[in-house]
Amino acid sequence: MSVKLHEFEKQLYQVGNAITDEKERCFFYIKLFQDLVLELSDTSSLHFNTLFARVSFIGSRYQISRPWMYAFQIARRELKQRQSDDKTLLKILFPVIEYLVSLYRSEVDPEYMGVEVTIPTLPKLPVSRTAGRYKKKFARVIAIEFHPNTKTITILDEEFPDSHFILEYAVQGVNDIFADTLELAVSEMGLPLILGLVDIETTDEHHYIPSFIVIMPDLLLDVTSVAQITHSGSDPSAVNMIDLFLPTDST
Repeated sequence: MSVKLHEFEKQLYQVGNAITDEKERCFFYIKLFQDLVLELSDTSSLHFNTLFARVSFIGSRYQISRPWMYAFQIARRELKQRQSDDKTLLKILFPVIEYLVSLYRSEVDPEYMGVEVTIPTLPKLPVSRTAGRYKKKFARVIAIEFHPNTKTITILDEEFPDSHFILEYAVQGVNDIFADTLELAVSEMGLPLILGLVDIETTDEHHYIPSFIVIMPDLLLDVTSVAQITHSGSDPSAVNMIDLFLPTDST
């Protein structure tokens, strides 16, 4: 058995059995959730800027249902800012982590590879946001499904992780100037793709019609540092260039 898998399984049940304080249990479960998401998303060669992007990738890769994705995103949201009470959150966190452990087991344990993943009972979830027409100044979204025939893309909005939205990216006179570039990006870079949408008109059917569409960078590089790729010493320039792309505490 994988050492990490054994550690994840041990932590899952030790926290539940050894820690009685609900707030403390929430803290450890949220940390365990984050560790599992990092491990599962690191199996790909993609670079992720946010935990939201990692959770969305896991949902896309393992074809996780929308209700379960909502549960995953609730756990992700609580890591950033606590909103749920401890008792309610614990009822969501435990099955979510059980699900992630099952996914991880199917990746690393030869005995379970190719075997259908065991899905726990879905916990009761908070009521999600209802559809409606409103304006948004900005949204960071994950493009997960491309529909070229209708010039639309299915997206997940970081602010409302419980719902799927439809991005209309070729509306004449509004945002069609971005259509060719966006289609090329999807073709060359693939999905999932992180997008920034600006000045957004929404519809009752959960459609987003932005005035501007920005393809968010996977990596920000200070261009002034490019001039420093050669310096005195024995390191070759190629090695110095690679160093610039390695993650730092600020990325």
